[in-house]
Amino acid sequence: MSLYVHHAGDPAGPPVLAVHGVTGHGLRWRPLFAALPRLRWIAVDVRGHGRSPWAPPWNLERHVADLVEVLDAEGVGRAAVVGHSFGGAVATHLARTVPDRVDRLALLDPALGLDPQDMLDAAEDTRADYVSDDWIAACRDALGADLTVAPVDAGHMVYLERPAEVAALLREFLG
Repeated sequence: MSLYVHHAGDPAGPPVLAVHGVTGHGLRWRPLFAALPRLRWIAVDVRGHGRSPWAPPWNLERHVADLVEVLDAEGVGRAAVVGHSFGGAVATHLARTVPDRVDRLALLDPALGLDPQDMLDAAEDTRADYVSDDWIAACRDALGADLTVAPVDAGHMVYLERPAEVAALLREFLG
């Protein structure tokens, strides 16, 4: 079962796998496609979204397996991965599951380390910030100097609200 993939940028450029959040789709990355055209953008519609199959299960393991299948189908051994919100959680699990397939990992307001009840309340209240201070502290403890945190004055849809600023940060990070 293959995911629907949106392609953009330079087909010969460094590959970037873009993973959207809940209720999103791969074309939400268009502002970054335009801002970073030298990259080979591989933007998926994750299972249950957009033009991809909607068959369950929709758990992290299935999403990771789907992304590995996409990388294989695209002929990509290693890629930078950019994940937003729930896509950040999926991207993190991809990096943990198959670290040899992930060159770099850029997380845009990832939905990680959060209490499920809090997330239900947050979804209902459309809370803007999904990254807790405790989660960032745990990342600092685990990653040390390998962790970069770049606050952007925006709501949760950071790459849509501030595409130029996010593109500049990604350009620097992705090289």
